[in-house]
Amino acid sequence: MTASIGSTTTASATDPTYGSMLADADRNLYAAKHAGRDRVVNNPPPLPTARRYRDAPIPSLAA
Repeated sequence: MTASIGSTTTASATDPTYGSMLADADRNLYAAKHAGRDRVVNNPPPLPTARRYRDAPIPSLAA
């Protein structure tokens, strides 16, 4: 038995639509299938940018 998995994640300030997330996951599934057996493809969101000043608040990723 083999598995190809495509997934997507978000941490954006604006909520993506269900359709756009489904399209991303579907695109990642086909990328996993194209890459071979037993593959997982996920396009994670970019990490928050580093803060320059020690006391600067870090924005929450939880919406």
